[in-house]
Amino acid sequence: MIFCCGGFKRLLSTAGEKGFSVIASWEGNKRVFCLQARPFESHVVEKYSAINPETGYVYWPELRDIRGVSVPYTIEMETLISYCPFCGRDLTDLINIGVTQLNRYSIDFIEISK
Repeated sequence: MIFCCGGFKRLLSTAGEKGFSVIASWEGNKRVFCLQARPFESHVVEKYSAINPETGYVYWPELRDIRGVSVPYTIEMETLISYCPFCGRDLTDLINIGVTQLNRYSIDFIEISK
């Protein structure tokens, strides 16, 4: 099995969804893991990430607080991780085993992000 614990397996299986997930990806020829946080459901991201054919731009609505002040937001945050956020295992132990299984869990996200 390529998972160090149940928490890591769950995060890897939710790649690209709202909330926290782990993405197994490639950086050059090296396998890497990223901890990702997404505040929106994928259908919301798809809706607002489409290029407007009239302007040629992507349009995300401006958010404002109750005083009318513009509130910045992000649609995705990612950071490379070297250790499991649950059990602390060094992830380099998992990098060279089960590559086919890792690709299966991250394939939807990787195809979307190309």
